[in-house]
Amino acid sequence: MQVSGVWRIPSKAIYTCEVQARGSGSLSVINAWGLKRGVVVAHSHDPLLSIILGRLVSRGIDVRGICIGSGLSLAMLSLGEADVSCTHLYDPESGIYNKPYLERLWLADGVEMIGGYMRQLVLAFRRDAGIDSLDQAFEGMTTGRYMVAMRNGVRGPGST
Repeated sequence: MQVSGVWRIPSKAIYTCEVQARGSGSLSVINAWGLKRGVVVAHSHDPLLSIILGRLVSRGIDVRGICIGSGLSLAMLSLGEADVSCTHLYDPESGIYNKPYLERLWLADGVEMIGGYMRQLVLAFRRDAGIDSLDQAFEGMTTGRYMVAMRNGVRGPGST
């Protein structure tokens, strides 16, 4: 899974970032009306991002995470309700993550896409499950034949 962060930079907004030597600092947005507010990060569930946002908040940085899903986070970005959208939307037509959706939502010229990290997805089944192919596995999961459990256990980004 590939995750990217997308920053919306409206033409009349001013972003400031002041980081002091010991890791404390401030990150804020001054909108077109001169109102200062914290940074809003819209995203789908990601344990690593939750840790990062929690650490920023613990250091006094005014940042809010809204766990709403990749598609809706892009919608929030396009409406100006979010400053950052963390997405992992795969486009089967192009074989590319995220960028095609920015173009379809007319966001490509108004945002900066920052590459993220790759994830490994593992499907593990009992030997006696009778699964011979990936198609058979997905069919069984979507029809309810197999109960699915999700665990974030792969060592690396986003896991413990």
